[in-house]
Amino acid sequence: MQTIIGNAGTSPGATPDGLIRDTSERTFVTDVIEASREVPVLVDFWAPWCGPCRQLTPLLEKAVREAKGAVRLVKINIDENKRIAAQLRIQSIPAVYAFRNGQPVGPLQGYSCDLVAREASTWLERHRTRSPAQPFFLYVAFHEPHEPVASPSDLVAGYRAAAESDERAQYFANVTNMDRA
Repeated sequence: MQTIIGNAGTSPGATPDGLIRDTSERTFVTDVIEASREVPVLVDFWAPWCGPCRQLTPLLEKAVREAKGAVRLVKINIDENKRIAAQLRIQSIPAVYAFRNGQPVGPLQGYSCDLVAREASTWLERHRTRSPAQPFFLYVAFHEPHEPVASPSDLVAGYRAAAESDERAQYFANVTNMDRA
Protein backbone atom coordinates (compact mmCIF):
# COMPACT_ATOMS: atom_id res chain seq x y z
CA MET A 1 0.00 0.00 0.00
CA GLN A 2 1.38 3.38 -0.97
CA THR A 3 1.76 5.80 1.94
CA ILE A 4 -0.01 9.06 1.14
CA ILE A 5 -0.14 10.68 4.54
CA GLY A 6 2.29 13.55 4.93
CA ASN A 7 4.15 15.20 7.79
CA ALA A 8 4.33 18.95 7.31
CA GLY A 9 3.95 20.33 10.82
CA THR A 10 0.89 20.95 12.92
CA SER A 11 -2.41 21.96 11.39
CA PRO A 12 -4.13 25.28 11.88
CA GLY A 13 -7.53 25.37 13.52
CA ALA A 14 -6.57 23.89 16.88
CA THR A 15 -8.26 24.89 20.10
CA PRO A 16 -6.00 26.93 22.43
CA ASP A 17 -5.48 23.91 24.70
CA GLY A 18 -4.54 21.72 21.70
CA LEU A 19 -7.06 19.01 22.61
CA ILE A 20 -9.19 19.45 19.47
CA ARG A 21 -7.95 20.29 15.99
CA ASP A 22 -8.65 19.93 12.31
CA THR A 23 -6.12 18.04 10.21
CA SER A 24 -5.30 17.37 6.58
CA GLU A 25 -3.30 14.91 4.53
CA ARG A 26 -0.33 17.25 4.94
CA THR A 27 -0.40 17.32 8.76
CA PHE A 28 -1.94 13.94 9.63
CA VAL A 29 1.32 12.33 10.80
CA THR A 30 2.04 15.12 13.28
CA ASP A 31 -1.54 15.62 14.45
CA VAL A 32 -2.44 11.93 14.82
CA ILE A 33 0.43 9.46 14.56
CA GLU A 34 3.02 11.42 16.55
CA ALA A 35 0.49 12.88 19.01
CA SER A 36 -0.89 9.39 19.77
CA ARG A 37 2.50 8.45 21.22
CA GLU A 38 1.76 10.88 24.07
CA VAL A 39 -1.99 10.41 24.54
CA PRO A 40 -4.76 8.48 22.73
CA VAL A 41 -6.15 10.36 19.74
CA LEU A 42 -9.69 9.99 18.38
CA VAL A 43 -9.96 10.82 14.68
CA ASP A 44 -13.40 12.01 13.58
CA PHE A 45 -13.98 11.45 9.85
CA TRP A 46 -16.78 13.77 8.75
CA ALA A 47 -18.20 15.82 5.86
CA PRO A 48 -20.17 19.08 5.84
CA TRP A 49 -23.22 17.40 4.22
CA CYS A 50 -23.41 14.60 6.84
CA GLY A 51 -26.22 15.26 9.34
CA PRO A 52 -25.18 12.57 11.85
CA CYS A 53 -21.62 13.96 11.72
CA ARG A 54 -22.91 17.38 12.79
CA GLN A 55 -24.62 15.68 15.73
CA LEU A 56 -21.72 13.43 16.76
CA THR A 57 -18.81 15.88 16.53
CA PRO A 58 -20.04 18.22 19.31
CA LEU A 59 -20.55 15.19 21.58
CA LEU A 60 -17.01 14.01 20.90
CA GLU A 61 -15.66 17.52 21.51
CA LYS A 62 -17.51 17.71 24.83
CA ALA A 63 -16.23 14.28 25.92
CA VAL A 64 -12.64 15.21 25.01
CA ARG A 65 -12.84 18.49 26.95
CA GLU A 66 -14.28 16.64 29.96
CA ALA A 67 -11.40 14.12 29.79
CA LYS A 68 -9.02 17.06 30.50
CA GLY A 69 -6.10 15.88 28.40
CA ALA A 70 -6.57 12.11 28.70
CA VAL A 71 -7.48 12.01 25.00
CA ARG A 72 -7.33 14.35 22.00
CA LEU A 73 -9.72 14.77 19.07
CA VAL A 74 -8.58 15.33 15.50
CA LYS A 75 -11.22 16.05 12.85
CA ILE A 76 -10.75 15.35 9.15
CA ASN A 77 -13.11 16.39 6.37
CA ILE A 78 -13.19 13.41 4.01
CA ASP A 79 -14.36 15.55 1.07
CA GLU A 80 -11.10 17.51 1.27
CA ASN A 81 -8.88 14.57 2.30
CA LYS A 82 -10.10 11.60 0.28
CA ARG A 83 -6.81 9.73 0.20
CA ILE A 84 -6.65 9.32 4.00
CA ALA A 85 -10.22 8.04 4.09
CA ALA A 86 -9.36 5.59 1.30
CA GLN A 87 -6.14 4.43 2.95
CA LEU A 88 -7.95 3.74 6.24
CA ARG A 89 -10.85 2.15 4.31
CA ILE A 90 -13.52 4.49 5.63
CA GLN A 91 -16.73 3.25 4.01
CA SER A 92 -19.34 5.35 5.79
CA ILE A 93 -19.46 8.38 8.03
CA PRO A 94 -19.49 9.39 10.70
CA ALA A 95 -16.53 7.17 11.52
CA VAL A 96 -14.21 7.53 14.49
CA TYR A 97 -10.85 5.79 14.77
CA ALA A 98 -8.81 5.57 17.95
CA PHE A 99 -5.01 5.80 17.66
CA ARG A 100 -2.50 4.90 20.37
CA ASN A 101 1.29 4.66 20.14
CA GLY A 102 1.24 5.58 16.47
CA GLN A 103 -1.19 2.83 15.44
CA PRO A 104 -4.93 2.71 14.75
CA VAL A 105 -6.48 0.53 17.43
CA GLY A 106 -9.98 0.34 16.11
CA PRO A 107 -12.78 2.08 14.29
CA LEU A 108 -16.05 3.12 15.85
CA GLN A 109 -18.46 3.51 12.93
CA GLY A 110 -21.96 4.88 12.76
CA TYR A 111 -23.80 7.50 14.76
CA SER A 112 -23.17 7.42 18.49
CA CYS A 113 -25.01 9.06 21.35
CA ASP A 114 -23.75 11.13 24.27
CA LEU A 115 -23.86 8.10 26.55
CA VAL A 116 -21.55 6.08 24.30
CA ALA A 117 -19.11 8.99 23.95
CA ARG A 118 -19.12 9.54 27.73
CA GLU A 119 -18.59 5.83 28.47
CA ALA A 120 -15.67 5.66 26.03
CA SER A 121 -14.13 8.75 27.60
CA THR A 122 -14.59 7.34 31.12
CA TRP A 123 -12.99 4.06 30.06
CA LEU A 124 -10.02 5.88 28.54
CA GLU A 125 -9.54 7.92 31.72
CA ARG A 126 -9.59 4.79 33.94
CA HIS A 127 -7.19 2.84 31.76
CA ARG A 128 -4.72 5.49 30.59
CA THR A 129 -2.30 4.90 33.46
CA ARG A 130 -2.16 1.12 33.01
CA SER A 131 1.03 0.30 31.08
CA PRO A 132 1.18 3.61 29.18
CA ALA A 133 3.71 2.20 26.71
CA GLN A 134 1.34 -0.58 25.65
CA PRO A 135 -1.38 -0.15 23.04
CA PHE A 136 -4.93 -0.87 24.08
CA PHE A 137 -8.11 -1.82 22.31
CA LEU A 138 -11.36 0.05 22.83
CA TYR A 139 -14.45 -1.50 21.28
CA VAL A 140 -17.75 0.28 21.62
CA ALA A 141 -20.73 -1.80 20.56
CA PHE A 142 -23.98 -0.06 19.75
CA HIS A 143 -26.76 -0.24 17.24
CA GLU A 144 -29.73 1.79 16.19
CA PRO A 145 -33.14 0.64 14.97
CA HIS A 146 -32.26 1.14 11.32
CA GLU A 147 -29.21 -1.13 11.39
CA PRO A 148 -29.54 -4.83 10.51
CA VAL A 149 -29.65 -6.69 13.81
CA ALA A 150 -31.54 -9.76 14.92
CA SER A 151 -34.18 -9.30 17.60
CA PRO A 152 -35.71 -12.23 19.46
CA SER A 153 -37.88 -14.31 17.14
CA ASP A 154 -40.96 -13.95 19.38
CA LEU A 155 -40.84 -10.17 18.94
CA VAL A 156 -40.49 -10.48 15.17
CA ALA A 157 -43.36 -12.98 15.04
CA GLY A 158 -45.58 -10.56 16.98
CA TYR A 159 -45.19 -7.92 14.25
CA ARG A 160 -45.48 -10.16 11.15
CA ALA A 161 -49.26 -9.82 10.84
CA ALA A 162 -49.16 -6.00 10.91
CA ALA A 163 -45.97 -5.48 8.90
CA GLU A 164 -45.92 -5.52 5.11
CA SER A 165 -42.68 -7.56 5.05
CA ASP A 166 -40.36 -9.61 7.25
CA GLU A 167 -37.87 -6.74 7.05
CA ARG A 168 -40.42 -4.31 8.51
CA ALA A 169 -41.38 -6.83 11.21
CA GLN A 170 -37.67 -7.09 12.11
CA TYR A 171 -37.41 -3.29 12.23
CA PHE A 172 -40.41 -2.97 14.58
CA ALA A 173 -39.02 -5.77 16.75
CA ASN A 174 -35.65 -3.99 16.94
CA VAL A 175 -37.32 -0.82 18.20
CA THR A 176 -39.29 -2.77 20.81
CA ASN A 177 -36.18 -4.68 21.84
CA MET A 178 -34.28 -1.41 22.35
CA ASP A 179 -37.18 0.08 24.31
CA ARG A 180 -37.07 -2.90 26.65
CA ALA A 181 -33.30 -2.61 27.19
